[in-house]
Amino acid sequence: MLHKTVKYLIVLIAFAAAVPLYSAEVTFFLGKVDAKRHGRVFNVSMGAKLEAGDYIETGSRSTLEISYNDGSRITVKEKSAVRIGTPSVPSSESITVVSGNVRGRFAKLKKGTNKVYTPTTVCAIRGTEFDITVRGGDSRVDLKEGSLELSNQYGSKDMSAGEKVQGDISGPLKEAEKTPEQWTADKEKNLAENPGESAQRFRKHLSDSEKFGKNRSEAIENTSTVVKSAGSVDEIEKAGKDIEAAEETAEDDLYLSEGTALSVSSIIEDFETRKGDIYESFKKLRDEANRVSEQKMQNYQAIQAVKEEYKKAREAIMNKFQDDRNRILEGVKSKNLKPDMNF
Repeated sequence: MLHKTVKYLIVLIAFAAAVPLYSAEVTFFLGKVDAKRHGRVFNVSMGAKLEAGDYIETGSRSTLEISYNDGSRITVKEKSAVRIGTPSVPSSESITVVSGNVRGRFAKLKKGTNKVYTPTTVCAIRGTEFDITVRGGDSRVDLKEGSLELSNQYGSKDMSAGEKVQGDISGPLKEAEKTPEQWTADKEKNLAENPGESAQRFRKHLSDSEKFGKNRSEAIENTSTVVKSAGSVDEIEKAGKDIEAAEETAEDDLYLSEGTALSVSSIIEDFETRKGDIYESFKKLRDEANRVSEQKMQNYQAIQAVKEEYKKAREAIMNKFQDDRNRILEGVKSKNLKPDMNF
């Protein structure tokens, strides 16, 4: 009985931990750094606290360092763009690398992982130093120290120190054979000379993402059914764990889809002067990317609704559990107080 109550409290604490464990702030910058919050430009300064949705771009020969309370830090190198968290998730602080190059060094957590996102990958970090490069939506990770897990809608891969992996738009994760400089040059050349091929890969990526999103939606509905039918402490505990995992997945999907939309918008800015078919094609892709992001947002909101269902179901079950326990104790107490007439 006590064991079940302790497990219940652990689940309750996990759901109550909505307060961020660390906050992002600017600890160094050099050169031209542009920043926007809620669509409005704001000045970057030393010690400035960054909020969910802040979008930052560095100019030529410019750099910015973002640090967290736990000692982790991200260095945004020149000609790069990143976003802090997502405006869809309050107090979120994970970095999305939209374009360019960043170097990260993260403190090792006692439990769980930090995450960094690109338009194509989720990087789950377990105390490590790494470089992430993004060009035209494609990304690569060069792991200097520690370990991390890369994942996207096509699969996952564990990385060890010294490994380099790329995740292209609409493609599985694979080993990167070229140096970061060669890889970057090839990606920039391909996007400039053959943007139509990049547009096709984006289109396939968005189509695949939409299919995965529908599967996630069905899984969330199934979880809701399980919560409503739960009738015991063990059943509601299992449902709680399922919800926790589903929420993490929904948040990852949201980051990835919004990262894709930001990447397409970045490419549109580069092609704006061309005003041709390719420009119009990417504008249509941006609309599609925003639509897919909305689907992922609906999934995230749906799992939040299931969490509310869970809280009500958990309360009802735990109240019944406590009532049953009290009746048993009262019964035991009454039996012990009853006089022994056999004398």
